[in-house]
Amino acid sequence: MAIGTLSQNLTAIAKRVLALAGERRLSIVTAESCTSGLLATALSEAPGAAELLHGGFVTYTKENKTAALGVPADLLHTLGAVCPEVAAAMAEGALAGRCCFGDHGSRRP
Repeated sequence: MAIGTLSQNLTAIAKRVLALAGERRLSIVTAESCTSGLLATALSEAPGAAELLHGGFVTYTKENKTAALGVPADLLHTLGAVCPEVAAAMAEGALAGRCCFGDHGSRRP
């Protein structure tokens, strides 16, 4: 797939995700590793991002997954960084508002 096609596909998907989130009165926070922020970038460039995208975490190393998102070190040691269980723990950490809201202000409802 050509880079231009990939970009167009991501843009279309990001627009749709933000539209659905807006319809459901949801906000978005991302937790990424191997994608290195590509998801947050695509979402941030779509209409409506300023109202719906809280921000995101790019936690490439195991140490950062634990420090920023609270992923248990033993889970990373046992299963490795690339597995559904670690992805779920990263999402849970992002949703819990670690770093993003914890010491710097209030949570949005």
